[in-house]
Amino acid sequence: MRQTGLPLESEQQSTDGIDVTALRKKQFERAMLHGLLQQLAIPARFLSGNFESPDLAIVLDGNTIGVEVTEIQKSKEERARRAPKDDILERAKRGYEAQHGPPLSVCFSFYDRASIQTVNRSDLGRAIVEFLLSLRLEHEYEVVIAAGERLPPMLRQYFRELRFWRESGHGIWQCSEASWVASLTKEVLQERADAKKDLLPGYRAKGYDAYWLLICAHPTNPACRFEAARDFCPAHVLSPFDRTFFYDRWHALELGLAAGPNG
Repeated sequence: MRQTGLPLESEQQSTDGIDVTALRKKQFERAMLHGLLQQLAIPARFLSGNFESPDLAIVLDGNTIGVEVTEIQKSKEERARRAPKDDILERAKRGYEAQHGPPLSVCFSFYDRASIQTVNRSDLGRAIVEFLLSLRLEHEYEVVIAAGERLPPMLRQYFRELRFWRESGHGIWQCSEASWVASLTKEVLQERADAKKDLLPGYRAKGYDAYWLLICAHPTNPACRFEAARDFCPAHVLSPFDRTFFYDRWHALELGLAAGPNG
């Protein structure tokens, strides 16, 4: 066993023979659980290894805990509309980091009319990487805005601007896009808890001392942006898991009541 002090994104991982999509999903799950534990000051340790059903395993006060992670989003339609942009961003980010460029934070502003549904995303991602690597940013946190003629021809037809700056450590890459914020309600969270309850009997056969459910919303994806409704009460969300949480890096909430003494 080892104590994990950083989200999985910060660790070196080999992708040889590994489904990259599955790996990114696992990285996201672990990063969100790590953030929840930190924000709520829960002194748990991650168990090393590849876990499925439930997704992650931790140790707290000598008890092993299996953690199921599930994500909520505002609507399938908005997520589908965002998916091509997110894919381009991820391709560019992975390509840039593979070239060992200096740490950057990058904010992408797409044109509303941009035909990104049919663009070759690999080519566009490579063009972004080449452009960012061609720059020599000397000072940290000095914001550079590249728009119009400052962008290479291929990028001009898709991006209103790229805004970026040097970081001292790990940077954040995101799309800049106006979006509505959905209400976080009992009904939204209850649907996720109910969808996972049928998995518990199978999980209990795995022999963990307790089982937690983490419902999360991606913190940088506008399709997953929530704000607690005025009448929202976390205790009203019922779950058969020993402990159930919601986390999106702004909200870190325990839902319902613990079902037992473990965890």
